[in-house]
Amino acid sequence: FSPVWKDYLEYLHKRWLTDDVIRMYKLWFATNSYEFIAKAQREWYTKEEIISFGIFSEAGHDKFYKRIMFPLIDYRWFIVGFTWRSLDSDPKYLNSSRSPIYDKSTFLYWLDKAKPFIGPTNAIVLVEWQMDTIAMQTNDVQHTVWVSWTAFTEEHVIILERLMPNIWRRVVLWFDSDEAWIKATKRAIDMLSSKFEISVMRSKLWKDASEHFQIGWKVSDFELISDTD
Repeated sequence: FSPVWKDYLEYLHKRWLTDDVIRMYKLWFATNSYEFIAKAQREWYTKEEIISFGIFSEAGHDKFYKRIMFPLIDYRWFIVGFTWRSLDSDPKYLNSSRSPIYDKSTFLYWLDKAKPFIGPTNAIVLVEWQMDTIAMQTNDVQHTVWVSWTAFTEEHVIILERLMPNIWRRVVLWFDSDEAWIKATKRAIDMLSSKFEISVMRSKLWKDASEHFQIGWKVSDFELISDTD
């Protein structure tokens, strides 16, 4: 890791991520992009095509410079977009916009890692941030994916049905305690409840998943409540 990104690496370590986990989930840092732009234009794409993917506002101008990069990898292992996390700038998170290869209304983060565990459990856990997905998957809740709640759609419901074809199947939701997320989660429950058994998972002190494991709590410290509670 470059010493330029020491503060960013320290942040990830404080959030319990080891170097091996950082590499496993392809986390990196948005650095100077001039060389990439030059190579992309020279070998593959036009300036207009590069801008259309939402990373650059103009050739050579990276909108997400000096941010931690969470690559959005689809089930074919193609990188289709990014979420960028800043330590000292607003907004804290920036996301790739819709593009010819990325549509958040059908995307599930790290589904490829979760899929082998969804069938045997006949359940899937949906969380609200990428860091929560990594926390759950690396702490024995491998059937976890992230979905953008504000973009949760009927297409997502269809995908979940295909992943769990049995009659009995459960969707477990982990949401934050703020009003906006609760409202979005209730909307998701309305879309899911006719086809799935729904439960809500929470930390006993209302920590999010990544904070839950950061302070040393275990999976056994979760609570599961039904959507009617």
